[in-house]
Amino acid sequence: MRETEVVKLFAIIRSNYPNFEMTNEKKATWTPLMADVPFDQALANLMDFMKHSKFPPVAADIIQADPGGLNGNYDRLRIETAERFAEIDSWDQVALPACPDHLRPKFLGGGKAVSGDEL
Repeated sequence: MRETEVVKLFAIIRSNYPNFEMTNEKKATWTPLMADVPFDQALANLMDFMKHSKFPPVAADIIQADPGGLNGNYDRLRIETAERFAEIDSWDQVALPACPDHLRPKFLGGGKAVSGDEL
């Protein structure tokens, strides 16, 4: 993307986010960051971003394929959550390694043993 195209993006951002500052420093920083991004893609990413955020974008919001970060973050968080639940489930085995399986729910759930639950 050329510098003139970055300026066009800045104008769109500024028209929707009045607090967005269009500075020479920002233009000098964003231009090389956006060098590999086609203008049409950046514009589409910006428009999508503006649908989801009331705050002005940073360069990464426009560069990435999912500007709101909704799908990418969702998938990453879903995987991390599944890994965390698996880790938590493994704690049961560490906490009660020699406990018979039929007693494990009572110990972990705080239930009281009843007749027939002897070790």
